Order: sequence, then C-alpha cells, then structure tokens
Amino acid sequence: MGKITVRRKNRSSFELKTTKKTRHVRLAHENPVAVDLSQLGDTPSLAEISLNYETTLDALDLGPLAGHPALSSLSANVARAIDLAPLAECRALTRLALSIGGDDVLDFAPLRGHATLASVAVDYTGMQRALDLAFVRDLPALTSLSIAGGEWRTLDLSPLAGRALESLTLHRQYISSVDLSIVAQPALEFLMLQELEIEEGYLDLLPIARCPKLRFLSLLGNEVGTLEVSGLAKLQHLKRFDPPNFKSMMMSSRFEPIAAPGLLAWRASIGVD
Repeated sequence: MGKITVRRKNRSSFELKTTKKTRHVRLAHENPVAVDLSQLGDTPSLAEISLNYETTLDALDLGPLAGHPALSSLSANVARAIDLAPLAECRALTRLALSIGGDDVLDFAPLRGHATLASVAVDYTGMQRALDLAFVRDLPALTSLSIAGGEWRTLDLSPLAGRALESLTLHRQYISSVDLSIVAQPALEFLMLQELEIEEGYLDLLPIARCPKLRFLSLLGNEVGTLEVSGLAKLQHLKRFDPPNFKSMMMSSRFEPIAAPGLLAWRASIGVD
C-alpha cells in the first residue's frame, strides 16, 4: 500500500491511500496546492491522475511515475515548467494536459519518439515569450494538439505540415495570422482558432475544403471584414461553425447548395455571388 500526500489551498493536509487496485486519482475537488507522489507505491492498475483544476501546484515531481506500466492520462496545473523525462518510459501514456505558469515553456525533448502519446494540451498562463512547435514532429502518435495562452506574437506552424491531426486548438494567443493551408489536413475533425489577434479585411476559408471530416470549426474572438465561406459549403459533417466577428459573409454560387449543417445556420447572413 502506498499514499499520496496532499496540501490543500486552505493549508490543511491529508493522505490518499493507494493500492494495487487503484485505477484513478482525482484530486481537483480537494483544491490542492502541493502533491507529493514520492510514496505512490505499487499501483499497476493506475490509469489516470488528475491533480487539480482551479488551483495551482507550487511544483510537481513526476519522478515516482517513471516507467509506470498503466498510466494513460495525466493532468495538472503547475506554477512553472516541469521535467517530463519520467514520462518517457510510460508506455501506456496517451494523454497529457498541463497548465504551466512562469517564464519557461515545457521541454518535450525527453518524450521524443513516444509511441503512444496521442493528445497534448498545454495552457501557458505565465510570461512565456516564445514557443517552438518542432516537438510535434517527434511525437509519432499525436492526433490532438491544444496550445493556449503564451505571450508570443508569432508562431511557426510549419511543424504541423503533413501531420494527421484530428484536433487542433490555438486559443488566447497574440498571433495575428494562421496559415490555413498548413493546418487544413484531411484527418482534421476539430479546429479551434479562437481569441487570437487576427484582424483581416478579407479571409478566405477555401483551404478548409481539404478537411472532409471536419465537424467543428471556431474562429470566435477574431476580426474579419469579408469572410469567404465557399470552402465550408460541401463539408457534410460540419455540425457547428462559429465565425469570427465579420462585416460580410460571402460564398460563390458554384458551391450551392450548402451541404454543411453548421454553415446552413448562417444562411441568412451569406451573400452569394
């Protein structure tokens, strides 16, 4: 039998017992600010660790998780970047969701070549000034990427070219442009480019036509003069479309009739030429 020692936001502490049968550790409801995994013990069935949501951990040592045989999902909010090296030999890991404060971005180099990590979500809540997405090239199983926050003004998306991402989120960032020809890939089902600094007089969504599986598209929080939506018209699986703030929405008559349910919801706003 092992234990996880937790200190709450109200300064009280408690110990969570773990056994060989423990499958989930979910502590968000406890509002932890410190979690000690050093005495985790033998937990061969432990698949999920979710440490916090509304609070932030002062630090987090993942060392005790090194080589864990069953861990598939890890989520935590931490005040600064943490060492991901202990996760390199966690062969069952498929999902990593972290909120990171401070000045530094996460170093994904230790996870290079990880064979099962399919979903990465990072919310940068500090003063991180730059982000290099090159790490994406080294995660062969990656199908879902979410990056939020950060203080960078530009973001090179070229590492995403040719990647069969099913889900891509860029949220709450100061970037003023996104090359749709890079992010629009045939496997894409979910695309959120929300609350960026995009201010365009004219934005053509034609590259999105290359995403026949797309179900969700959000451009909320951006500013566009004329939005050309012909590229969405034939996306039969597009159930929801949240456009940016726009002055006019246009579509070529060649793309009639509209087959995308999410675009049909905006039919009254679309000018056809």
